[in-house]
Amino acid sequence: MATIKDVARQAGVSVATVSRVLNNKDKVNEKTRAAVEKALRELDYHPNDFARALVKTNESRIVAMISVSPNHPFFGELIFHIEEALSERGYKLLLLTSYMNEEKEKKCAELINGRMIDGLIIGSYPLADPVLLNLPLPAVAVETAPGEGIPYVMSDEYQGGVLGTRHLIAKGCKNLVMIGGTTGLEGTDRRMNERERGFVEICEKNGINYRIFYTDAEMIRSMDYFTLINRIFFEFPEVDGVFANSDSIAAEVLQTASAMGYSVPEDLKVVGFDGTYISRLTNPPITTVAQDIESLADQTVETLVAMMAGRPFQEKTIVPVKLVQRRTT
Repeated sequence: MATIKDVARQAGVSVATVSRVLNNKDKVNEKTRAAVEKALRELDYHPNDFARALVKTNESRIVAMISVSPNHPFFGELIFHIEEALSERGYKLLLLTSYMNEEKEKKCAELINGRMIDGLIIGSYPLADPVLLNLPLPAVAVETAPGEGIPYVMSDEYQGGVLGTRHLIAKGCKNLVMIGGTTGLEGTDRRMNERERGFVEICEKNGINYRIFYTDAEMIRSMDYFTLINRIFFEFPEVDGVFANSDSIAAEVLQTASAMGYSVPEDLKVVGFDGTYISRLTNPPITTVAQDIESLADQTVETLVAMMAGRPFQEKTIVPVKLVQRRTT
């Protein structure tokens, strides 16, 4: 069955333009309208309940977001700022959570399909379900790059990897560990590889001994990294610097290191990632590569709103990061 994205592709226009034609809105020139109507006939496209409802009401002013988990400090702060950015533009947020579970993600996609939703924000991975990537509405991804022509907004992951690694080396570290992102998840591969690439390049350029240890989906769901962190200390006892994939992981590194008799930052230096409130609450407070979470949210919403309105939008937006030095280095 043809989707609105298929129609847009065949007609050579945006999804928002096809939506305008379906909704009988005026701001479509005759040549474009004719191309869309031709594509509709050729593909035998029939609007679903969602599209029929839009013809009557024009828009619902509701945007859905599929997120990993609001329990994770980074995603919790991101959701907060996205809701604020949407509210400022007159939209309400419908939040759905996948918890990195493919079946739950599929159910989220089924729930959205055919409902009165104006747009979709994808903040979930592994994005394994093709239904999610072919929903008949404008969509933008944040902190993941699902492909299939969906625009995305991400932090400068490579630069983040470079900043954190350079800082640890400048502080005298010779044996570094990066606790990297989850392996085997399509939506995270590109993002985490860029961060790791920055780490590896700087280590090798400076002749630093390094190891990368990976979390798994269950660790992220439960936010329990104790077993992995213990394995790091036993398998790589010479470690003198840890670059953690999140502030939450960095906080658990501090807890485990203290229990094992390490003094931070004298024996072990720790850098986190995200710049969430967690980095300020530990003792000692965590040096972190801070993402501009508010800007990520605002750019994501602005991109989606532009798509829904049929205005030009950025296919790829990269938001700068910065190093915030505290007392773990």
